[in-house]
Amino acid sequence: MIGSKVFLDDLRLTVADAPRGDGTSLALNMFRSYKRDLYLKFDVRPSNLLKRAVKSQVSDVLAELRLEILHVESAACEQPSLRAACWVVRQEIEMARRALALRRELPEDEVPVTRAGLARQDDKAPAMAFANRHESKGVASGVVTFVCDDPWRHRRCILQSVEAISRSRRLLVD
Repeated sequence: MIGSKVFLDDLRLTVADAPRGDGTSLALNMFRSYKRDLYLKFDVRPSNLLKRAVKSQVSDVLAELRLEILHVESAACEQPSLRAACWVVRQEIEMARRALALRRELPEDEVPVTRAGLARQDDKAPAMAFANRHESKGVASGVVTFVCDDPWRHRRCILQSVEAISRSRRLLVD
């Protein structure tokens, strides 16, 4: 990922060298490439839950870039193409920050399930899961029972399982 200073220098050069009318679209594509690299660096994908710390770090980087672009835009009085390109990029940054803010967060007290199995924060009381498979009339279904000391965590696990099963059924039916 390139730094914001390098991005701004490249933005100025690209807009200055661009054919008339193409500077804005080139600047927008530059920002989208920058955003893609930023999301790769912080492992932000379309379908994953993010920790609050990751969301705030990415949002801070975008806010810093937005502020620097605002300074470039206000300093470019004699260059209308650069001002227009900066304005469009600033709006795209705002949309990216808003979309990031709307993303669901991974709860602080919860550790994501890994491929190795259930992950817990404390090793003293390991989580146990029992899977029972039932088949009736050719339809297979599975029941996973979680053994937890905390009844609220147990309820949350059940609700998450019910949501996942509902989504799976909707995919099969549609």
